[in-house]
Amino acid sequence: EVVAALHEGMLTANRYDFTWDAIDMASGIYFFKVEALGNVDVQKIMLIK
Repeated sequence: EVVAALHEGMLTANRYDFTWDAIDMASGIYFFKVEALGNVDVQKIMLIK
């Protein structure tokens, strides 16, 4: 289940920072996915409130 999308679409080559507003999210483990140039990277993050 997708709970948030921080950005959709193309970006020019650069460094970007995104902030996830998790104020309404429950504590737990979440996964985030980054796709670039045909590569996909999935990482997990633990949200502790």
